[in-house]
Formats: sequence, C-alpha cells, structure tokens
Amino acid sequence: MSTMNEIEKVNFLMKQKKIRQADIARLTNEHPNKVGQWFIRESIPKKHLKKVASILGTTVDYLLD
Repeated sequence: MSTMNEIEKVNFLMKQKKIRQADIARLTNEHPNKVGQWFIRESIPKKHLKKVASILGTTVDYLLD
C-alpha cells in the first residue's frame, strides 16, 4: 500500500476544502511563486507547516506522518 507524502496530503485536503495555492500564499504571507515552489519541491518549509496545517484543518503530525 502506498502512502501519501506531505504535498500529496496537502493537495488532497486543498481539493476537499476548495483552497488554492493562492489562498495558502495569502494566509502564510508568502509570495504565490514561493508557495508554488513548495509544491514543485514537494516540501513545505518547517516555519510554515503549523500554519498550513491549521488552514487545512489538520495537524503537522498528519502532514508529516
């Protein structure tokens, strides 16, 4: 059984909640291009994990597990 990585989980939750990368950028006070790079690199900077988890209604532990 394959497990989702951090970005796959974020994408799944974003789709469920109809949240766009632009929304994540605005709510984390980051430039949309920078947030786009998180998805390309498949890694959210540690300093933003808690905020992104909160935006998506989940926990950091879920995203990283």
